[in-house]
Amino acid sequence: MDRSYFNYLDMPFNCYIKYIYLFLLLVCECIGINHISAQTAIGVKWGYTDNYINADLSNREYTHLENLGGYSLGIIYKKTITNIFALKAELGLIQKNYRVERSESYTGIYENYHNSYFQLPLTGQIDIFKRPKFSIALNGGAYCAYWVYAKVNGVTPNVFDTSNQLVADGQGTQNFYLTSYSEKYNFNKFKDNRFEFGLQTGGTLQYSINEKHSFFLEYNYYQSFSDIQKKYMVNQKSRINQTFLLSAGFLLRFNKKINTNE
Repeated sequence: MDRSYFNYLDMPFNCYIKYIYLFLLLVCECIGINHISAQTAIGVKWGYTDNYINADLSNREYTHLENLGGYSLGIIYKKTITNIFALKAELGLIQKNYRVERSESYTGIYENYHNSYFQLPLTGQIDIFKRPKFSIALNGGAYCAYWVYAKVNGVTPNVFDTSNQLVADGQGTQNFYLTSYSEKYNFNKFKDNRFEFGLQTGGTLQYSINEKHSFFLEYNYYQSFSDIQKKYMVNQKSRINQTFLLSAGFLLRFNKKINTNE
């Protein structure tokens, strides 16, 4: 997994967790959470994404799209409204990658698109099964996202590296050797739609260690309603992100009113 998509974030993976934790403390200070009630929790989550681009490639012979994995990191603010219902806001970095694969005589040629988004889901969570230490909940809501970085790598024919070969009928054929490449993608303001919005649904398994600390496993599906490309030509085919996220996280609940300024 390539974790160095941002030059200014080229650091060990565990450093992300440390900086997210520090950011949570800063959020509490900046938004003035002087009194946090027992119904409030903050936390972190990290996970694996599996993204698919819903697109029509019928105009490109021997070409198909494949899912491609990535990762996600985020912070959580959760507010319990009733005994079984809560509202959540999450801010995180999520990858929505995909692969373009060639087949038949083009076998071996492919392109991997690594796309990183800042994403903000706003969801409601309702418990369908609840015990003192264990609960199962369903999630649903909406999200918005901004495409912040992209990278492309793959294998392509090299027109400067060829070989000639005679076949049985005496005619010659020219073969192209394949070359690997990897490069940052430069956004085009006329073609790329960097804003995304859509709906989210999923489920959560949560285990409470004690009154303050709990761990959870979560599985979410994000359906985009926006094309990753702007309408810049006639008969343009849309490309829509469909993303699955399996994540684990940690929540810190506040059991009594505390003063964060002390």
